[in-house]
Amino acid sequence: MKITYFVSSLTLLTASLIFVLSGEIFHAETSKIFWLFRQNFLFFSGCVAWCFMTLAMCLILRSPWLNRILKGLDKSWGLHKQAGIIATVFTLAHWLDEKIPHWLVQNGWLAHPGSLGSVQISSWQSQLIYAGLLAAEWSTYLMIGLVLISLVKKIPYNIFHFIHRLFPVFYLATAFHIFTVLFKTYWWNSPAGILLVIVSIPGIYAAGLSLFNMIAYKNKRVAIITNIDYYPNDIIEITLHTDTPLLHTPGQFSFLTFQHDAEAHPFTIASYYQDKKHLRFAIKALGDHTHSLKKELKIGQDVIVEGPWGYLDFNIQSERQVWVAGGIGITPFISQLEYLKNSDHPLCPIDLWYCVGQHDDLQYPVNLELLCTSAGVTLHRIDAGKKLEAKHIMMESDNSQNVHVWFCGPAGFAKSLLSGLQKYGISEKAFHYDRFNMR
Repeated sequence: MKITYFVSSLTLLTASLIFVLSGEIFHAETSKIFWLFRQNFLFFSGCVAWCFMTLAMCLILRSPWLNRILKGLDKSWGLHKQAGIIATVFTLAHWLDEKIPHWLVQNGWLAHPGSLGSVQISSWQSQLIYAGLLAAEWSTYLMIGLVLISLVKKIPYNIFHFIHRLFPVFYLATAFHIFTVLFKTYWWNSPAGILLVIVSIPGIYAAGLSLFNMIAYKNKRVAIITNIDYYPNDIIEITLHTDTPLLHTPGQFSFLTFQHDAEAHPFTIASYYQDKKHLRFAIKALGDHTHSLKKELKIGQDVIVEGPWGYLDFNIQSERQVWVAGGIGITPFISQLEYLKNSDHPLCPIDLWYCVGQHDDLQYPVNLELLCTSAGVTLHRIDAGKKLEAKHIMMESDNSQNVHVWFCGPAGFAKSLLSGLQKYGISEKAFHYDRFNMR
């Protein structure tokens, strides 16, 4: 079972357990079937929405142990998106379950049954409940709208990121609603209340870190730009030096924050120095931020480095390794080539397929052939206008099914290549790919 499916299933199970332990279903009057169902679904949908909201909030932490458990931050981002969508769907269901019966009663289509329980609340509790309901209702409207906006790929990333910075506020507003509205129930006298508090603590902690801009603060260090090189086709290569070693492995990436932009952006480490104090990054101008680097970066400037992240592990035993790089996706393989150059040669044959969309891309890095020769890796270049297909890889691999493929490049290329390889008996587990998609 994939770890992401396991985490999602565990979250749903936790939500169900909280609901069952509350004993809510045993307190309502069973003669009023519609209202009994409505009330229990109201609490159940709320539990599911809250648990997945908490999961989504915790996944923004970018912690090393999450990176290890989920096998890379790309899996964490995917699970974060999935949890956010599930939370939004159940939040909407919760809101509709609350509102629709009231609308039916107001229009005379349904008779209100009166109280479904016997819990007595004080005036100050009633005031807190009302304030929590108001905060949660407005948060729901804004959250659903912002989630829909976030799913639109054409929205610029800076707007997408700003929208996401608002979600911790909505989370805390919802927490206030949950812990006040339960005054109306038996929950605080049941195991469900305790479990609900336990589940909420990490989410509230994560929301606080996000609001105070302290995400991954323990994994940040200051580095200095020591060299800048420019290559054809808008590729810029920067070398950094840091006093504190970055204990990375080949294929990992870091978030970099430059002086001219307070926002951190992920870039793959394109080097492997023994001292771990030098880092090299090759960056292609693909968006507004990367286009600005050519004129903004200067030698001697400070850069905040966060990481390392990622789980592109090359230490997997197989009869043959195949590396596929699409354009600037060559960077993790440069790191592994430099590692192999200074260590024993690989224990199995390795083929590196370097595919580019423009001929100028082949000029980076200039020493690629020498690196491959020194590392004992066979280089295959696929120039612009040509397409690498699974049959080419399998032909070079003698049609062996004990082949593992490492890929870094466009998502569409990865999907097409994996589909072709599966026809030759290569499983998805043997296709290693960091899904560099933060949206």
